[in-house]
Amino acid sequence: MAGLCEVGNEPPGSLKAIHVPGPVAGEPVVIDSGRNWLTLSWPKSEIRGGAPVLAYRVEAWPLGGDGGARWIEMGVSPINTFDAFNLKAGTEYKFRVTPRNRYGWGESVTTSAPVAVGRKVELPEFTRILPGQLKALRGTNIRLECQVM
Repeated sequence: MAGLCEVGNEPPGSLKAIHVPGPVAGEPVVIDSGRNWLTLSWPKSEIRGGAPVLAYRVEAWPLGGDGGARWIEMGVSPINTFDAFNLKAGTEYKFRVTPRNRYGWGESVTTSAPVAVGRKVELPEFTRILPGQLKALRGTNIRLECQVM
């Protein structure tokens, strides 16, 4: 088939090629994260031809030695946010979001910079043995002191 459209496999000018959703209006951003998960959000997609966006596909590309050379589908979301779980802590990823309407999948938008997953958590170190148990009556004040180094 000569002269295929960049979006999908439909000839230029066909209804399907014209009415797939436009790309989301900006790249995905991280709005919350944890040790091995994060929440992505992105602006809504441009509506073409009156067909609303039905879903967004979210994919991840792990960077570095363990990454491999392929996009991994994380899931599909009916709204413009997505919680990605089971990510490898300490790994950087690129994410891309692709909108879909009844005519098919639109253009993808990819994060421009890698996203690091996992926060370095430093647990407190106790230099003295803590009291085993502390009791107080309800309504009374207790003062605990500690030294932070």
